[in-house]
Amino acid sequence: MSLNKKGNLEMVLSGVMILAIAGFILVMGLVMMDDIYLSTSDTSITQLNETITGLDATGDYLTNSSLCGFNSMTITNMTLFNDSAALVPSTDYVSNSRTGFINISGAANASQIGANVNISVTFKYGNSSVCSAANATIDGQGSIADYFDLIALAIVIAVIISLIVIGFGSNKIVQ
Repeated sequence: MSLNKKGNLEMVLSGVMILAIAGFILVMGLVMMDDIYLSTSDTSITQLNETITGLDATGDYLTNSSLCGFNSMTITNMTLFNDSAALVPSTDYVSNSRTGFINISGAANASQIGANVNISVTFKYGNSSVCSAANATIDGQGSIADYFDLIALAIVIAVIISLIVIGFGSNKIVQ
């Protein structure tokens, strides 16, 4: 006489596969939401002479960088605040076109570090409820990482308990 537990172990494997597929679908959902978020960014703006006070190596964000779907920022002109003829060369600052973050780089001369500057930029943003909904979904899914340890622990405990139940709960005798 022998005990047949092979079918029960296959059930555990299928459960693990379902969890892996669910994780894959979640990641794909995040990628698609990010694409929707950016594709709804269809309003272009040219903003002239935004003043950033004390721009230095720690950097600062543009005022409108918090708009839904902010992206594709291009700095068209940066001048010192009290001297519009004093252009700041593009080699003297670094910017992130997706976040609107700007900081002075190591190449800047001493008069530019910590100076007030006027920046003219063009950028795109989303002016619709679709952009806001996609942004809220991305933010909500992003907070799942806070619970990742708890989710992983629950999965491990579920697998261990199912193996114990399989080991002690099945007394089918095969002849």
